[in-house]
Amino acid sequence: MHDWWNSSHTDKAHVLVEVERAKGAEQFNPDRFELLIGMLFGLANDGLVDKKGRPFPIQAAVIARDFADVIVFTQPPPAFQRVALGIVAPLGHLLSYRAIIPGYCKPHARVTPAPEVLAAAGLATN
Repeated sequence: MHDWWNSSHTDKAHVLVEVERAKGAEQFNPDRFELLIGMLFGLANDGLVDKKGRPFPIQAAVIARDFADVIVFTQPPPAFQRVALGIVAPLGHLLSYRAIIPGYCKPHARVTPAPEVLAAAGLATN
């Protein structure tokens, strides 16, 4: 389990994320997680999130249901999620909400980090 947030007092955060396929999870496509993150960043860049950076509920339901293969939310309880997503996600699709918006599928600044940034993060620089 984990959570992401910007703990600085600025509006900007530089994020370094490396996604690898876990042992025993060969059936899962790590590119789907990258696509999910791209969608969330795209929504945020367009101001389509709340003050905490979360998609609004109908959009969140559509995304959560369509990306259930790569993300599991810890709250609310799973039984509530199944019922809520079973109702809200189809409604969202009827209202033209989509889990994948093509304009958000482009890279959001994929770069090779500077060696000093990797070293500061405690990562190998080779």
